Amino acid sequence: MNGTIKQLSKFELHQQIRKINRIDPRRGDYQYIKSAYEQIVQGFLINVVMSSGGELFFRARKNPRSKILHVDEMGAPPISTVTGFQRCNPPHIPMFYCASKRITAIIECRPNLGDQFYLGQWIGKGPVPINRVFDPWVIKGDEEISSTASEILTPHLDTIFTRRIHETFSDDYKFTAAIAQLLTANYDVAVDLDIREDKTVGLRYPSVMTFEDSYNTTMHVKFSKDRLELLHLMELKVVDFANEVPILTVSDTALEFDKGIVHWTGDKNLIPAFKSSRNEVLFRSNERRWLLETSNSPVSVDEFQQLLKE
Repeated sequence: MNGTIKQLSKFELHQQIRKINRIDPRRGDYQYIKSAYEQIVQGFLINVVMSSGGELFFRARKNPRSKILHVDEMGAPPISTVTGFQRCNPPHIPMFYCASKRITAIIECRPNLGDQFYLGQWIGKGPVPINRVFDPWVIKGDEEISSTASEILTPHLDTIFTRRIHETFSDDYKFTAAIAQLLTANYDVAVDLDIREDKTVGLRYPSVMTFEDSYNTTMHVKFSKDRLELLHLMELKVVDFANEVPILTVSDTALEFDKGIVHWTGDKNLIPAFKSSRNEVLFRSNERRWLLETSNSPVSVDEFQQLLKE
């Protein structure tokens, strides 16, 4: 975002936020809301941070009609099915949603007893440019700009994004969708940050459904396909709940995805090995390629639950 543009004064910023807060979600026009947020963020310098090489991205899909056989089935939904507002997208603009923890990806789908899940594990093909505006330290600028952002803008964005919204109230997502679309698109091409011709970046934001140290990331569809590689896929079932956290069992696993085809192993024990450090991802050769390191032996229900929370 261009730092030479004059930012709003604190008074003007408060006035603009007050105006947004008074909009009725059911009647409010999405483009009007988005335009209002464009005025709010003008002049602020929001830093885009590159993901670490070992950062993993988890995405779940609940109760598909049949077994997942193609990688694309685990990606963002087709445009034709995106008919309402979601947290980061308006109608007809699908986004790739993923989480920092396996259990977060599951809980974001609002699981019920007996639900079947497919849980995918992606890694960046290289460091991925991510807008981390919800981390206060990444907002740059001189002391006055940083102070204004931290005192007014960041708390407002955080409040809007961390509201728990019932799944039937799609219109309430007009505000978060407008913010997300604004913060993920129309960046200048930057070689050092690997921002390409699509001019998009990912957006990291806090999860409202699960643990305090968990977060989600959203990406535009082309961005996710260009930047991420699927490493592992599990077929799961919700068999119980403990303190509102789902207990899941594994029925199948996949580690190879030639030409976008999911090759199921028929082995429920080939689950990812625990990481010894946050940025470490282990691989092992099978003489044809390097595959994600797996457990290779049965794990208990408790051990698997720990893996989901890793």
